[in-house]
Amino acid sequence: MQIFKTRPELEAAVGTDTVGWIAISKKIDASTLHAGHENLISYSKTNFDVTVVNFWETLNAMYELYKLPYLEPEIDKAWDSTGCLNWCEVQGVDYILLPDPGYIKEYFDSKGIDTTSTVIYDWVDQIWFDNNYGEYLPEPNDASKYNTTIRMKSAVVMQKDKYPLNMTYVASWKDGEPVFTFADYVNKYLPDNDAYDVRDPLKTPDGLYYSSAYFQYTQPQKDLLLQVDGVVDSVGYSDTTALTVALEALNTGVEDFTVNRIDVTIGGVAGNDNDFISIYFTMGSLNDRWPIYKKGVR
Repeated sequence: MQIFKTRPELEAAVGTDTVGWIAISKKIDASTLHAGHENLISYSKTNFDVTVVNFWETLNAMYELYKLPYLEPEIDKAWDSTGCLNWCEVQGVDYILLPDPGYIKEYFDSKGIDTTSTVIYDWVDQIWFDNNYGEYLPEPNDASKYNTTIRMKSAVVMQKDKYPLNMTYVASWKDGEPVFTFADYVNKYLPDNDAYDVRDPLKTPDGLYYSSAYFQYTQPQKDLLLQVDGVVDSVGYSDTTALTVALEALNTGVEDFTVNRIDVTIGGVAGNDNDFISIYFTMGSLNDRWPIYKKGVR
């Protein structure tokens, strides 16, 4: 397994091989890497010549590009680099991209793009407007929702120049609306260079989705979550207020289950016949999101 700090170094090593590309956020504890991540890597290893895992900090990218006042850079964020890299080696990952803080600014500077102005932000906003991505990831009106939208914008910005890699992004639909928006962008604008392969997420033996939060759930909490899909099927999701009431009625009295908000994307990105529902909730001391992907509903 080789580790690279820059994209050009990685490109030189990969050459003309087909690449399965998996992005994973830096983990404070490598034990939070789970079978869901392993499933994506296994799929990549089976279907592509080489597998690349990219560890990077989203907030750094957002801060460097946009200088927005509500973003705080995480330049010195502690993470379990040894554990995460050892985990990747055990999984048989071929290459790691582990860029230094500031690499996005350096990359755009090398392309002659002024990162001190609003040119990048304006460019991304134009893509947002032209493709009506705001319908799927609306601009937030409170700080708690900034991460999803601005993260997605950062991901789109990273495609400013076509990369000379025969690369396919491998991701799970469990990550929600950003996956579909990014997939639409990549498949629409970079068909000769990049692709996006959205996979079904791996479920645990008890029927829940693997996530970092899953390993913190108590059994009563797991029992409650196993009922969520059935409630959505029964009540529907056109009226999110009614759905919220029905979901909170699942509260067993043992766990405090509160629905914070429900986001619904009707018809999916680019007009496909898929709906996506994100249920954001608090249960005990945990804040989490329950995703539901309705394929071919119309």
